Amino acid sequence: MLKNILFFLFFFIGFIVPSKAQKLEISYFVDSLNHYSIEEINKVKFIESPTHFLNFANTSSAIWVRIKLPISAKNKIIEIANPLIDTLDIYHSRENTFVKKRYGSHLPFDQRAYNNRMFLFDVDESELIYIRFSSQFPLEIPISLTDQKQIDKKQTNSNFFFGLYFGILFALFMYNFFLAFNVRDKVYIYYLGYVVFIGLFYAMFTGFAQVFLYPNKPNLNSYLVFAVSVALFFMVEFCSHYLKLKENSIKNYWVLKVLGMVCIVMAIFDLFIDSVILNTLSQVMSLVISLYLILVGFYLLIFKKQKQAVIYSIAWVGYLTGIVLLILQINGVVPSNFITQNFIFIGSAAEVILFSIALAMRINQYRKEKEEAQKSELQQGYEKVILEQKLLRTQMEPHFIFNTLSTLQSLIRFQEPQKAIDYLNLFSRLLRSNLELSRKEMISLEDEIETIDNYLSLQQARFKDYFTYQIQVPHELEVDALFIPPMLIQPFVENSILHGFDGEREWNIEIKITELVATKQLQIEIIDNGVGIHTTPKKKHKSLSGDIAKERLEILSKKYKIPTDYQIFSEQGKGTTVCLKLPIIDGFQQN
Repeated sequence: MLKNILFFLFFFIGFIVPSKAQKLEISYFVDSLNHYSIEEINKVKFIESPTHFLNFANTSSAIWVRIKLPISAKNKIIEIANPLIDTLDIYHSRENTFVKKRYGSHLPFDQRAYNNRMFLFDVDESELIYIRFSSQFPLEIPISLTDQKQIDKKQTNSNFFFGLYFGILFALFMYNFFLAFNVRDKVYIYYLGYVVFIGLFYAMFTGFAQVFLYPNKPNLNSYLVFAVSVALFFMVEFCSHYLKLKENSIKNYWVLKVLGMVCIVMAIFDLFIDSVILNTLSQVMSLVISLYLILVGFYLLIFKKQKQAVIYSIAWVGYLTGIVLLILQINGVVPSNFITQNFIFIGSAAEVILFSIALAMRINQYRKEKEEAQKSELQQGYEKVILEQKLLRTQMEPHFIFNTLSTLQSLIRFQEPQKAIDYLNLFSRLLRSNLELSRKEMISLEDEIETIDNYLSLQQARFKDYFTYQIQVPHELEVDALFIPPMLIQPFVENSILHGFDGEREWNIEIKITELVATKQLQIEIIDNGVGIHTTPKKKHKSLSGDIAKERLEILSKKYKIPTDYQIFSEQGKGTTVCLKLPIIDGFQQN
């Protein structure tokens, strides 16, 4: 174990501590108009550079660098350790003249002198070299005099480090790719898109893309802004969906939507325009979006107590640190070293690992939510069964059935066969409709009205026309196309007959059905002229039908997102009015 730790420490130190470079005399000149030739450049005044690392940040100017080699430079190699330089025109002095060689990321890879993602070329001792640099990307020029042994060692270490980084990205992509098929959540698609394009961006940024992906298509290097912009878009969408901002913070949700659209616009522009300004804007957007995303995470963590924001915030801290260091280093604010150049890759790897862990935790959350949903569904099913049992108990009062059969028996005894047959037909139709409709969740308003009409006709025949009834429905109301729960009206009509009349007055029941267009509700009123609730002989009677109606109306309100209402108005000696308001449900909605 100790041996492995020591190996890692020495390996890491080997990255941080640079190899000892030989001293070079370096000076530079900024050709802001891009018009100087090699013959004219000898006449201008160069500025001495105190360092081997020149940084001109985002510039559209051509940069001329003059290098005076020491006597010990024989069989040495000059390395320009920046794979993103568009063109390098190298002029070697030969007998009062200059020999030009061109390198750059805009040229096919096989035209390079060395099979290396950096730019390498041989030099002779005491040689004077001029190099003209130009690039649409931030122009950093790290110059060192090295040899083949040092180059091989550096390339081995570099390949190991970046092989580990890209290997992590690939492994996490494949892992979450298969998970995406099982979970079928959009957040996985955004995560996978981010991993693909951030991996592509860093492959282009480090030069590995040109070495392994498109060595003979150097023009693809121009689309670095496209890659980072699409990566930012996927990241913004991932964070928005992972943190559920639409539910938890609608303002931040729309801010991220706008930032995502800006990223898409930048990506489209990069397909047609090569611009230093566009590159600068992409750097600014990377920094702004990263800062904003971490602030959103802390906001949800502190103020909304959102648990899933914990890993999210930790993931962004490391990556944001790497982005800030890299952008500051590119623009010359902080010095260039292993930490400032490569911490972004460490932070990026940590970020995608932590996000992958967060997604795995999300699966467990899905599982819990599914189990809770199943429990809730079972509970709702149980409650529905109980409600249906209650409803069945109120559909047809036992005394009504007994009295109906007694009336039928009386008609037969007094030899009134036609009335008995008519009465039996009414009863059988009512009984059949009760049994059939009670099995359905929703029935047409037309069926409900027909059932009520049968019931009232039967009662009217039983009481020898001692009471009257009216069912008022507007002609324009399409009763066959509107749906309500079954047996919603009958219990209240039955209550009116059982508890509302004292036998001393002519009974009357009126049922009014109207459409409330403004509130998208159907209003049903059951009006009687009975004794009223307060003077009923059964004062302790509790209306089971009213309680069940409330429960059924609450279920309707939740399902169709339209308010429902149930009210009773009663005046002593003048009758009772029951008013129901329920959603207007057509055939498409109820399906």
